[in-house]
Amino acid sequence: MTGKSEPSKLPTSLINRLHFKYFLVLTALITCFLLNAQDDPQASNVFTYGGIAKLDFMVTEFNDGRPTEDSPLRDIHVPSLIPVGEDVRGFDTHMHVKESRFYADYASELFDSPIHAYMELDFLLSAAGDERVSNSYNPRVRHFYFEYKNFLFGQTWSTFMIVVLPDDLDFTGAAEGLVFNRQPMLRYTAGNWQFAVENPETTFTPNGGGSFIISSGGFPDFVVRRNFPFEKGSVSLAAMTRIPRYYDDDEERYGTFGLGLTGGGIINVGERDDIRFMATYGKGMGRYIGLAFITSAVIRDDLGLETINSY
Repeated sequence: MTGKSEPSKLPTSLINRLHFKYFLVLTALITCFLLNAQDDPQASNVFTYGGIAKLDFMVTEFNDGRPTEDSPLRDIHVPSLIPVGEDVRGFDTHMHVKESRFYADYASELFDSPIHAYMELDFLLSAAGDERVSNSYNPRVRHFYFEYKNFLFGQTWSTFMIVVLPDDLDFTGAAEGLVFNRQPMLRYTAGNWQFAVENPETTFTPNGGGSFIISSGGFPDFVVRRNFPFEKGSVSLAAMTRIPRYYDDDEERYGTFGLGLTGGGIINVGERDDIRFMATYGKGMGRYIGLAFITSAVIRDDLGLETINSY
């Protein structure tokens, strides 16, 4: 495995450029209009805010490759960015406060039904900082969504992500075996069932290797999930279908079919501890596994796509 270079973008059609996020923006504007039309002065409004201040002090031993000064690998464990193949050994000492967070939470009523909005920011993966003098970093959106009745609109944990990880010394811990993804979506919840259409961003590997290729895809990823809560925790199962696609230089479209199945849960042990587990299998899942450790498919010489299996 080698460290990845900067990804390249393929040209896409006008329709393909109408990203799913534009739909979410339109939905948010409509909801704001409805909120302004609220005519119930007795509706309760609850606003809370808070956050955490966190200092990370890390000493990392590296062998056969050292991360660059601007690599996200210096902040968190990202499997796909581990450099190998260089005769370089040593230690890297690094301190930062980028995991510090701020959140704002708003709850009210709209037409006698609850409405809820949530925003959370941190400072990870910001390219604006400089450790020589100021260590200044731009805020980064983690979660930004609102809920009305059974619907959720915005960005939060993917419906395909069964287990939300606890805060760890290294943020995600052992990311290689995990479904870990936050992205824009529209989700409908009916009891213990959830149905969602989510952002279809896809990555591909050229035949023979090289810089991975990013495509925004065509249709959104579709996820269906069933939760099974019980007294000491919960178990969930989820299935995802997606259509990874890209356009060549002549705007010719190529696509394939992807499918993923995942299951996992949380079992509470005592008052403060729990056991969390997850298992996932599929083809064409790509970026959903291990912080984009692999791509969804390989581009063959004939420009067709061959999906990559992973578990």
